[in-house]
Amino acid sequence: MRESLAQALTDFEGALVVVAHDRHLLSAATDQWLLVADGRVAPFDGDLDDYKEWAREYHARGSRSDARERTADRKAGRREEAQARQRAAEVRKPFEKKIRAIEVELEALQKESAEAQAWLASGEAYEETSLERLKATMQRQGELTARVAALEEDWLWQQASLDAEVNRTRE
Repeated sequence: MRESLAQALTDFEGALVVVAHDRHLLSAATDQWLLVADGRVAPFDGDLDDYKEWAREYHARGSRSDARERTADRKAGRREEAQARQRAAEVRKPFEKKIRAIEVELEALQKESAEAQAWLASGEAYEETSLERLKATMQRQGELTARVAALEEDWLWQQASLDAEVNRTRE
């Protein structure tokens, strides 16, 4: 079966790229060898045994010097990443502080607004004796709504500024 496949491949008129683990099939069906290494493709003058020897030497030569370079590169890369994270954290701090302050104020205002809404939804709010409180509550509700809207807009601007600064520090 292997011989039939090798014969069919060699009889084919077009070009083929054959990738296999079967050394016999590769030897029987291949008339040109290409070497793919170091980001390049080049013709390889030799056979599978020559390639095996070349690969052994290449990896022995590269493994010693590359190991030291990879270790140094990894250390430098980790150091750079840590510095980048530190810079990003420093950039984020003032924005995050402002955002947190806005969120705290929003939470208090939303709680007050919910309480006012609950009272306004009750029957007590529309009794004759509650007229002054009704006016004050409705006025306060309008103030709360305006303040919440302003804070939400400020929160969005702070968040967008934070995102822009963090992206700028990554570049």
